[in-house]
Amino acid sequence: MSRSGCTNLAFVMLVTEKMPEGVRGLMLAVLLAALMSSLSSIFNSASTLFTMDLYTRMRFNMLILHILKIVESTVIRLHGNRKSAKDAELLIVGKVFVIIMVLVSTLWIPIITAYPGAELFNYIQSTTSYLAPPICAVFLLAVFWPRCNEPGAFWALAFGIVIGMARYGSIRVLLDGPKKRNNAYCRIGHVLQHT
Repeated sequence: MSRSGCTNLAFVMLVTEKMPEGVRGLMLAVLLAALMSSLSSIFNSASTLFTMDLYTRMRFNMLILHILKIVESTVIRLHGNRKSAKDAELLIVGKVFVIIMVLVSTLWIPIITAYPGAELFNYIQSTTSYLAPPICAVFLLAVFWPRCNEPGAFWALAFGIVIGMARYGSIRVLLDGPKKRNNAYCRIGHVLQHT
C-alpha cells in the first residue's frame, strides 16, 4: 500500500468484498479477457513495426549477421525455398522481439512501484506528459503549416522524445522525483518545456 492512499486497492476491495460469488468470477474473466486483448494488440503491433520497418532495413547492418545467416540457412533447409524462408525468418524475429518486450516490461515493474505515490494512473499520465507534446506539435504543424515535410517531422519527433526522456530522467534521478520542485527548470509546465 502506498503512503498517499489505497487507490490502487480500491477496485480490488470492491470486487472481493462487495460483489457476490458468481459476479466476482465473471468480473475476473472480463478483466483477464481485456488484459489479454490489450497485451496481444500491443505486442502484435510492436512486433510488426519492428520486423517490417526496422529489421528488414537494418538486417545487413546488424552485428549479429552471422547468427542470422545460421537461422536463415536452417529455415531454408526446413522450408525449401527462399521466399518462405524469408517469411519464416521474419516470424522468428517477431517472436524473439515479443519475448524481449515481455522481459523489458517485467523488469520495468519495480520502476513503476518506486514512483512517488506508487499510483499507476499518475505514473502513466506523468510519462505521457513527457512524450505526447512532440507528437501533438508535429501533428498540428502538419495540419496547419504547408511547408512541414517528412524529414522535419521525423527529426522533430526524435529530438522531442529525447528531450522529454532527458527531462523525465533529470526529475526522477537528479531532483529526486516531484518532491523538489523549487528549481526553475521544474516550475515550467510540461507542455511548454517540449514546445
